[in-house]
Amino acid sequence: MSCVGDTKCPTAFARKSRQHAATEEGVPSMSDTLGQKITDEVEIIWVEGESTVMARYDYVRQDLVKTSKKRGVPRITWDARIIGYANLSAEAEPPPGLGSGRWERRVFYVKPQDRSERENDDERVHYQGSTPTEAVDPRTVKPKVVGTLTDRARGRARQSPEPPPCREGLGNPQLFQDQETRLY
Repeated sequence: MSCVGDTKCPTAFARKSRQHAATEEGVPSMSDTLGQKITDEVEIIWVEGESTVMARYDYVRQDLVKTSKKRGVPRITWDARIIGYANLSAEAEPPPGLGSGRWERRVFYVKPQDRSERENDDERVHYQGSTPTEAVDPRTVKPKVVGTLTDRARGRARQSPEPPPCREGLGNPQLFQDQETRLY
């Protein structure tokens, strides 16, 4: 049966959608199925070195790639620069449905339009105060642990704001600050 061009065909929308980042602090950035797919990870390799990545990148993009190798830099087919990747254990079995000798591995990358890729402050870049949907804070990435999206990754203030100044004559300053916080 051929159903080319027929939008009611069951295979017309069979393409898997990517799993994207959540929007709340500390919430896993990809769905629970990612957590199930990364159980064979043994290490995360940062191409530029861990300390450089942690200092330079507020966020990196995270995705799964299909590869014929359990270790080493995976190949990607889109316009991006690989920042890191996951290596799998020697005992890792190919996931069901993927075929013999093929694995899914996480790769971390940036695209030319990402915040970290601007050459100077005058250059217009995307995601000044936001992130792409697949972004995670690299500081939250560990083997077998889904990375999370943090305020730092979103481009929000890197430091917590200072508490409001205390008004004199109101008794306990902490009590006043707590009450003021609840009013707003």
